[in-house]
Amino acid sequence: MKTHKVIPQEVALYENIVSDSCIFSPEGRHLLRSALASSPNQATSVYLYTCVPYIFLVGVLNGCYFALDTHPIGEKLGGNGKGMHMLTIFSSTDSASCDSLCHLNWTLLADGAVHDDGGQSLCAVIRTSPANEPVQVGTNRIKVYKTSN
Repeated sequence: MKTHKVIPQEVALYENIVSDSCIFSPEGRHLLRSALASSPNQATSVYLYTCVPYIFLVGVLNGCYFALDTHPIGEKLGGNGKGMHMLTIFSSTDSASCDSLCHLNWTLLADGAVHDDGGQSLCAVIRTSPANEPVQVGTNRIKVYKTSN
């Protein structure tokens, strides 16, 4: 990705959920919540969350959890059923915000007809080279939702 100038630094991916537990099972839900709850230890953390056929970004930025989804978003989540960018920023990295982020993930997946037997992955994106280049922010329009839990 760095070679093609998609990202400015070298990064590595580290899997944070190593289990075959189904996404909506009690153990699967616990694993996601535990993995996300450990992320506030860093000022900035970015994760690729995957549950076939969906992939979206979650993480911590400026002391707040966030989720970025670019898939068709249903009306019950504020979308129009067509492809759009939805950035949800939570109020902090406290337990209630972590619960809200997990609930949003599960709602997006259930709304997208993900089955109970689906697996999940949460890969941390870790910078492996010095941050000596500024991060370029894209010009795509993003719909931002600020939550208060």
